Amino acid sequence: MKEHYLFGSLDGTFLSHTGSETSETRKLKKQSAGLSQRAKEKEEIILKKLLSKDEYEIDEFCSGMDQVCFVIMDRVRNVTGRILAFRRLKRKGPQGVLTLSETRLQPPSPLTWKNFNSKTWKVRKDTARLVYARVMIAGSFMSGALQFNTTKKQDVLIIGLGGGVINNYLTTMKNQKLNVTVVEIDPVMKKIAEKWFDFQESPLHRIIIDDGVHFAYSRHYPSCYFMEHAGRDKMLFCSAKKKNSWLDNRDELYNRYIAVDDALGFQLTLRDQCSSYPLD
Repeated sequence: MKEHYLFGSLDGTFLSHTGSETSETRKLKKQSAGLSQRAKEKEEIILKKLLSKDEYEIDEFCSGMDQVCFVIMDRVRNVTGRILAFRRLKRKGPQGVLTLSETRLQPPSPLTWKNFNSKTWKVRKDTARLVYARVMIAGSFMSGALQFNTTKKQDVLIIGLGGGVINNYLTTMKNQKLNVTVVEIDPVMKKIAEKWFDFQESPLHRIIIDDGVHFAYSRHYPSCYFMEHAGRDKMLFCSAKKKNSWLDNRDELYNRYIAVDDALGFQLTLRDQCSSYPLD
């Protein structure tokens, strides 16, 4: 025998049972489906608007030191059905526009006319979009300057801020306790990082406005090696450890590089490091 259960409000204004579907229930389902369809259509219209331009300029800052100007640009992409959004910091100059930093944004879901403005979207600090930034992060662990997967407090000094993508990433890494100091000579860069790249000062994260040479000049690094990536990005890694240069310790450094790249999902060892990054 099929069981039926009756439930309803105390005043008797709504009664139903699990054994059959009332006309009121069918009506509510139809209305819900209609609302969902309209919301989907509205979201498609909003997305089409966001994709209509390659990128949008959302702000501009000019340095009081040398009058060089910087623009902040947002762009939205539909990548195989995934809606990805990014924010770029670009430097204007006589040689053209140079991209200094790029971070990922988190689009809200669902998209509405109230939340479609990318200026308000959350910055994803767990992503380093530009390849050079990923190489810099991986290189700090590969060189042995930082230990991977340890909660021991470790000091990091970064000369030059940009948008603050690298320091933001380091301070949000799981299973790491990194005490990050960024030295930046131009005060306008700190304003940009605070307003558009969600820099937040903390006991383990700070920006000092000064000449980075003053911080690094007196330090002695016996082990240095030069890395060139894709013929464009050139980086010098220095370690305070002795006999830790590429010539002295090549195999260990390379194996460490592969392990860190795999653990962070940076895809630096792949032929194409950009099209499928980030993974989520």
